[in-house]
Amino acid sequence: MSLYATGVGFYYGSSQPPEDEPGTGGFREVVAITWAVFQVLSIPVGILLGTVFYVVLVFWLFSIHPLAGLASILVVVGAFGARAVWEAKHPPDLG
Repeated sequence: MSLYATGVGFYYGSSQPPEDEPGTGGFREVVAITWAVFQVLSIPVGILLGTVFYVVLVFWLFSIHPLAGLASILVVVGAFGARAVWEAKHPPDLG
C-alpha cells in the first residue's frame, strides 16, 4: 500500500463499509417508495396529459369543421358553468 493511499484513507475514510451499518433496502421498501411516488404524482400527471389530449382534440376538430371545434370548447365552458350554478345553489355546511 502506498503512502498516498493511506493519506487519502485518513481524510475520506476506509473503502470498506462499516461493520455495524445495516444493508441496503430490500424489494419491499423499493416497491413501497415507488407506490407512494406514483400515488402522489398520478393526479397531476393525469390532469396534464388530459389537458394536452383535449388541446390536440380541439385543434383536430377545428380542422374538420369550425363548428365542431367551437362545440368542443362550449361543452367545457358549459360544464364549468353548470358546476358554478350547482355550487351556488348548494353552499357548504360550515356549522
